[in-house]
Amino acid sequence: MKIRSLFLLSLVVSPFVAANAERVLIPIAYHGHGRFGSYWATGITAWNTGDRPLSVAGVKFIVSSSCGIPEGCLVDELPVGETGDVVTANWNYIQAPHGLLLSLPDDEDGRPVLLTRLYWDPHWDDWADLPVPLEREFRSTLLRFPLVPLEGSTRTTLRIYALDLHSPLSLRVFAEPAGGYGGTVEKTIILQPSTSPERYPSYGELALANAGGGPYNITVGPEEDQTLQAKVWAFISITRNDSNAVKIMTPR
Repeated sequence: MKIRSLFLLSLVVSPFVAANAERVLIPIAYHGHGRFGSYWATGITAWNTGDRPLSVAGVKFIVSSSCGIPEGCLVDELPVGETGDVVTANWNYIQAPHGLLLSLPDDEDGRPVLLTRLYWDPHWDDWADLPVPLEREFRSTLLRFPLVPLEGSTRTTLRIYALDLHSPLSLRVFAEPAGGYGGTVEKTIILQPSTSPERYPSYGELALANAGGGPYNITVGPEEDQTLQAKVWAFISITRNDSNAVKIMTPR
């Protein structure tokens, strides 16, 4: 990805999901300031490995290899075999720090490869690859994160997403020391229905404070003696306070 892409990448999605499409979650779409003097930018690139040009409602692409100018050309369809930066139709950023849903072809041959990166200051050379889960990867079973470090030198955040909620969803987060040292932590987080479920998921986050005693095994699921009535997905971001370097943990 070229540096110019950092100032262009953003997207909007159609307010409907086609019958032959599957939703994909961009977990963070954000350009702006953060803690400790940081500045964050989400970069999204699509590689059309299919056998036909790729068109996504509300989205345009910037391509270079088939364009005669260094800045690239803005196109409605991503040609077969091409890699393009994803932008809005009017080149504006979309601010969706709590996630954005994108509708893509549901067949393997037609779906592009998406590369989604979260960049941070100071040189735009440092990034963390963000997971991009398909709708089918959301589940109504327990989400487990083994050996999560909870240290004072980092900011550790659990980010939870749910699709198509019709009522508030209460989830239990249980953190147990993996090595037998340190205290057990149990908290409840409530996700509210999205006001635009076609474009944005329901979202909740929980800061996981330094608990001491080594890594923790973390489980996300329904309240005790209840069943999970929705499909959810989550990831954990671990951000160093001194450098803002990010590590990502996905559920097992």
